[in-house]
Amino acid sequence: MPFLFIVDRGSTDYYFIPHRTGQTAMWLYASIYMATIASISVSLILGVRGRPARAYRFFRVGAAIVILACVDEIAYLTIARFNLGPGIVVDVLYRLFDLFFYVGVILIVAGIASFTVVRVLRLLNLRHKLFWLRRVLLRRGFTPPPVEDPSDLLGAVYDHVIAIRDRQAMQQLTLIPAELGLVKRSERIISRHLASNAPTTPDSYSLSYGATS
Repeated sequence: MPFLFIVDRGSTDYYFIPHRTGQTAMWLYASIYMATIASISVSLILGVRGRPARAYRFFRVGAAIVILACVDEIAYLTIARFNLGPGIVVDVLYRLFDLFFYVGVILIVAGIASFTVVRVLRLLNLRHKLFWLRRVLLRRGFTPPPVEDPSDLLGAVYDHVIAIRDRQAMQQLTLIPAELGLVKRSERIISRHLASNAPTTPDSYSLSYGATS
């Protein structure tokens, strides 16, 4: 491993690499290290390719900036080792690495965190919709569908929408504008779920009104 051939390794600190850029072993070791990080970032971009969630944008942009940081660092190491450019170029490339790398990492971490935030907001939104859909049925004297699985809020919202639409189709229930808006917003949530998650069975979460037994 090139690291073992670095002369006067001492203790690793912030200036470990810049103080040893004149050594071929350091150039090779750090270049391989940066190339490995770049390859991981490329794999990340390919892994989230085609996924529609907005949070994946953080991953793509963050990984691309990390790749740019790796290219910058390899260029810095090469120019410094083989004296291919003036000192100011070496200094600029050295300083740009931290900017690119940490911005990229922050964006990737933001992408990870955003999934948790989006999940929590989605659950709160479903709970809100379920509460008011139940109120629509209860206010008319209808028994709301049972919530068989508390963890499946989307399924519960779906059942309530179907129950309301069935009674509306049979002219047993007339919705005021606010309630109609609630039902339509709930339908859009279900439709977005269907668009991003293909059903495993032909009738899974079907929005065909009147399909209840």
